[in-house]
Amino acid sequence: MNKLFVVMLAMGMLATGTLNTVINKVIYGTSAPGCCGVDTAGQNNKYPHKYDHAWMQTWFMFIGETLTIFPLLYSRYKKRQEIRRQNKVLTSSINGTNYDVPVKQNGIFHYIFALPACCDLTASTLGGIGLLWVPASIWQMMRGAIIIFSGILSVIFLKKKLKIHNWLGMAIVILGLGLVGLAGFLKIMNESSISINMTYFFIGIVLVICAQIISASQMVVEEKFLDGTGYEPLNVVFMEGFWGLVIMSVIILPVVYFTPSGTPVYAPLNFNGTAKYPTNEAVNIYHDNARDALYQIMNFKPLMGFNIIYFSSIAFFNFFGLSVTQQLSAVHRTLIDACRTIFVWGVSLFLYYGAGLEDYGEKIDIYSLIQGGGFIFLVLGTFIYNGIIKLPCSSYGENEEDKPLLNDDIYD
Repeated sequence: MNKLFVVMLAMGMLATGTLNTVINKVIYGTSAPGCCGVDTAGQNNKYPHKYDHAWMQTWFMFIGETLTIFPLLYSRYKKRQEIRRQNKVLTSSINGTNYDVPVKQNGIFHYIFALPACCDLTASTLGGIGLLWVPASIWQMMRGAIIIFSGILSVIFLKKKLKIHNWLGMAIVILGLGLVGLAGFLKIMNESSISINMTYFFIGIVLVICAQIISASQMVVEEKFLDGTGYEPLNVVFMEGFWGLVIMSVIILPVVYFTPSGTPVYAPLNFNGTAKYPTNEAVNIYHDNARDALYQIMNFKPLMGFNIIYFSSIAFFNFFGLSVTQQLSAVHRTLIDACRTIFVWGVSLFLYYGAGLEDYGEKIDIYSLIQGGGFIFLVLGTFIYNGIIKLPCSSYGENEEDKPLLNDDIYD
């Protein structure tokens, strides 16, 4: 593959990966009229309220993943053409004839992908709910916890042996996560007008961590059941998106629609966008109203545009990531992941200071230094874990820096 083309794909992966997080945060911060808001008198009203439909956003994410069917079909076509060409050359050299030999490929659809799709569904939704209450940059950094749980679960279920540098890397990542979380708590405590309730921030952090545990479990499931099946990565993404979309549409969204929503769910807003009355935001963990979400989207064009950008970005991110992941070393992939976190933080700062969109962005304060220090530890721990920074006291396999990373998050 041409080096310039690989660089362009890597930049596309970085841009869309950043966009996935930022646009989702913008969507959650957007208010639009709904179909079933409830005021303090218990009456249904179409009051504008925040689009806080995390379960519905997972549905949109799976739409993005299923869109990878188009590059998948093209890839399978190109492979068939190449196999036919090679077969023609082979048969011509053996007996002088030139005819097509039937090409056998794995079928695209298989039920085996339903299990990792359930993991993806749960992890993405929990992470999405966490994003409702956690700043985008902190949320992105906390996803680094996946390296800890991936390592531990690979020892328990895959019988892998971690070396000194793996354990040290995990310990440094834990330190980094602690600093990032501490910075978030201190920021909220120091704000005169608290926009994020401390309790919800804590719940959000816990949900993000739980999401990383499930994402790590997904990696173990994929390695346990999909290794050796011959399915290409793009096929895995499409099938997990397909099964996720089916399960969400047929089972999950109907179930969470009928779970208790509490009263009031959506309180009317003041002119400045704040709620006139307290709202029970915790219901977002187990309840979502897909009808209300679609009503908001269809009746507020910017919100519709944001969601189209979101699932399109998911599709392109998976395509870019899977196109270059075999071409890049662990050094490059780790740097891309680190740059993605920096870009998310940078865009959040731009939204706050450059665009004047304070509700969507983040500001810099003294606690940002603690957050920055935590981010440095996260990157350092990841480099040590993956053998990019080598320790004299640990043993390394050949070309360890070229092995796949445990914290690769291609899907979103």
